Amino acid sequence: MVFFVYIFSFPEISFNATDNPSSNSMEYIYRGNTYGGIKVLPNMLDLYGESDVRADIKGYEDGSDQIRNMCKYPNREANVIVIRYEEIVLGYAEALFQLGVTEAALTWFHMIPEAGRAAVYDSVTEENILLERRKELIFEGLYYWDLMRYEKDIEKVDVLQNIFETVAYGDFRLAYPLPLTEIDANSNIEENRGY
Repeated sequence: MVFFVYIFSFPEISFNATDNPSSNSMEYIYRGNTYGGIKVLPNMLDLYGESDVRADIKGYEDGSDQIRNMCKYPNREANVIVIRYEEIVLGYAEALFQLGVTEAALTWFHMIPEAGRAAVYDSVTEENILLERRKELIFEGLYYWDLMRYEKDIEKVDVLQNIFETVAYGDFRLAYPLPLTEIDANSNIEENRGY
């Protein structure tokens, strides 16, 4: 079996200071000392090995018990990358794994931890895929969708989480309520369960 990879320029959403004014900027949401609303749990850094360079660039402790992203959106004029090469490699390895092409899946899967000088895996498993995607794509808003794709619960692991208890896969709170204007516009639409 032959696989081809095409390297191309990845799409970005361009932002400047006018697009991202003041507290509406990505920089402020991630880095702001008074806002900085997007943080990760302290146990996240425990997922990275000692030699993994990603642990150094993904976040830092700001004197509190919470970690903020200080690198992906360094200022108000930073473009937001829509999809990265690493995500494509992980997606391809995952697809090979799902198809049962395990040797090729492992080869592609190892590209990501090797690039970060992290330990490689003995095998590709569902758990390893989720873990590596979580470590590599931190602060990119994909982990929730990874959990949903694999029908996993959102586990309560820390008091700092904004949930009171583990949210089981299938819980009504995982689907947003439909806007009333949409329901009013089509009598066949029913509101999502629980709202």
